[in-house]
Amino acid sequence: MKTFSQESAIRQSYTEALEKALGRVVADARKNVEQQAAESRAVIAELKMQIVVLQSELRQMIADKLATIKDGEKGERGEKGETGQQGPQGEKGQDGAQGQAGLQGARGSDGSDGSPGAQGERGERGTDGAAGERGERGPSGEPGQRGDRGAEGKQGRLPVIKEWTDKVHYDGSVVTYRGATYQACGDTAKEPGIGDDWICLAARGIDGRTFKVRGTYSPDKLYSHLDIVACNSGSFAALKDGAGVCPGPDWQLIAGPGKRGDKGLPGDKGSTGPKGADGQTIIGWKKKQYVIIPILTDGSEGPPLSIKDILQRHSEEVD
Repeated sequence: MKTFSQESAIRQSYTEALEKALGRVVADARKNVEQQAAESRAVIAELKMQIVVLQSELRQMIADKLATIKDGEKGERGEKGETGQQGPQGEKGQDGAQGQAGLQGARGSDGSDGSPGAQGERGERGTDGAAGERGERGPSGEPGQRGDRGAEGKQGRLPVIKEWTDKVHYDGSVVTYRGATYQACGDTAKEPGIGDDWICLAARGIDGRTFKVRGTYSPDKLYSHLDIVACNSGSFAALKDGAGVCPGPDWQLIAGPGKRGDKGLPGDKGSTGPKGADGQTIIGWKKKQYVIIPILTDGSEGPPLSIKDILQRHSEEVD
C-alpha cells in the first residue's frame, strides 16, 4: 500500500518536473516571441497545446507510477530521464488566466497586407505642399457663353505731345519726330524709330499734290501730274507725269471757250492815230506733230496753232 507521504512526494517531484518543463517551454516561447513578434500568436497557441499535452502526459505518468509503487523505504532521487516522444494531441483545455505581459520581442518580417479597414475620421488639413511641375497643356475646352458687357471705362487720354529732343524721355512720353508720332515704351534716351524703345502711333504721311498753273501750253515743255495750262481758249489739267500733246488723252478739259456773244452797238469813231510800224508777215511754217508754228519776217515764231481739231472737224464734215 502507498502511504500518503509517498504519494505526496511523488506528486511533489512530478510537480517540480512539470514546473521545470513548463519553465523551459515558457523560456523557449519568450525567446521565440522576441525573435518573431509577427508569429507570436501562433507560437503561443502552439505552446498552449504543448502544455496541455504535457499536462496530460504527466497525469498519465503519475497515475502509472502510482500504480507500480510498493510499500518500502523512500529511495534516492533518480537521474533526470530523457525527453519522451511527443504524444498525441489532447483535447483543448479551458483558457487559463491571462499572464503578465512579456518582454517586447524583436521586429518580425512584414506580414501580408490585410483587408482594408473601415474609413477613419477625417483628419485636420495639412500644410500646403510644394508646387508640382507644370503638366502638359490639355485640349482646348468648348467656348463659354458670352459674358455681360462690363461697365464703360474712363476715356483714355494721351499725354501732351512734344517734339523729340536729345535727352532722356520717360515711359509713356509722346513725341513727334521726322513727321511721325511715337510713344516711349520705357525710360529711354534713344532716337525714335531705332530699337524697341519706341512704338509708332502715327507714321509720316505722303506729301499731298495740288494743281499748279503753268501758263500757256508749249509742246517743248515737260508737264507733270495736275499741271494746268491754257490751250485753244480753254484750260486743261495733266492726268499724269510726262503728259503728251494738249489737247489729248493725257489731259482733262477744265474750262472750254464760251459761246460767241451778241454783236454790240457800234461805238463812236475815234480820232486818227499815229502811223504804226510796219507789220510782221508770215514767211514760213514750222511743223511739230499736229501743231504748226508761224515764222515771222524778223525770224521770230508766232503763237502755235493746233491743227488736230481742224482736221477732226473737217473729217466730220466730209463724213
